[in-house]
Amino acid sequence: MIHNTKSPKLKACVNNATDAIEPCLDEGERVHKGVFLEITDSLINFICYKEGDRIACEYQLINLRD
Repeated sequence: MIHNTKSPKLKACVNNATDAIEPCLDEGERVHKGVFLEITDSLINFICYKEGDRIACEYQLINLRD
């Protein structure tokens, strides 16, 4: 599980990877870089909220439905 202390490192990793592939993208793809980073940032925040409590609750709800 990814914890709050690791989320800044994960966000930096995503940013570094995105920066590294940017030269390979055409102009049409580059314009979406900001949107991609916002989405991944939101996803990391969701997963890491209270050290994974939110995602654990979602997982439990899914298992209860099955």
